[in-house]
Amino acid sequence: MERLFGDDMKKKVNDMNDKDKISIKEYFDSKIVELKNYMDTRFNAIDDSTKLAASNWNARLESMNHFRESMKDQTRQYITRVEYNGNADKISSDIRFLRECIAKNEGKASQQSVNVTMFFAIVGIVIGFLGLLLSVLRG
Repeated sequence: MERLFGDDMKKKVNDMNDKDKISIKEYFDSKIVELKNYMDTRFNAIDDSTKLAASNWNARLESMNHFRESMKDQTRQYITRVEYNGNADKISSDIRFLRECIAKNEGKASQQSVNVTMFFAIVGIVIGFLGLLLSVLRG
């Protein structure tokens, strides 16, 4: 190489090779910094996802609590089996009584229909007497 390039060129090539070389300490320090950055990024992502999951769970639990409260309100509005059984017999007898009253009223004639029938009966009797009277007088 000395013959082709000379001493200056040899010195420049050696200087370039020295510039590309780093110590083992510097290499491992750079790798540790890269690993630290990677781990910091990863831990931040885990923290963010944990916060998001906790937020989702809180929203879900809140909706479940709301549903549970509405079910409690609905349950409070229903009557209990004991109350139903205590009142069912009384209600059944009242319904039976009302059915019997309706049946009796349907079987009875109303006062208006009795009055109309009475009027036509009297008119028929009067016409009958008049017809009898006319036949006796003509006859």
